[in-house]
Amino acid sequence: MTTDAWPPRDHRAVRGYRDRIRAGGDLPALAALFPTPHSYVGYLLDGHHKLAAYEQTQTCPLIIRLAPQVPRPLRLDDVDRTLAAFSDTAPRHQDDTLASVLSRMRAESA
Repeated sequence: MTTDAWPPRDHRAVRGYRDRIRAGGDLPALAALFPTPHSYVGYLLDGHHKLAAYEQTQTCPLIIRLAPQVPRPLRLDDVDRTLAAFSDTAPRHQDDTLASVLSRMRAESA
């Protein structure tokens, strides 16, 4: 799953990666976060332009998979903080880093 605008808006960057992929040699890598080492679905953290270029060349992308060695169980407190960060109400804990980051993301996307 992409975490930025799709398709990417910078067509020049996509063209540059597409040319690099077609030339062969060192392929550009994508970085994606997966909840477990065996997950099929992850979040693309870096490489949106590269992914578009790989799609245009019909080439399988080189993906650096980031996953916790031992997945942390879902905690209700994490869910509450995430929901609070994306709601219109202020976070319950002002010093909560996750809530602060998610609130900023929400504000920037509005």
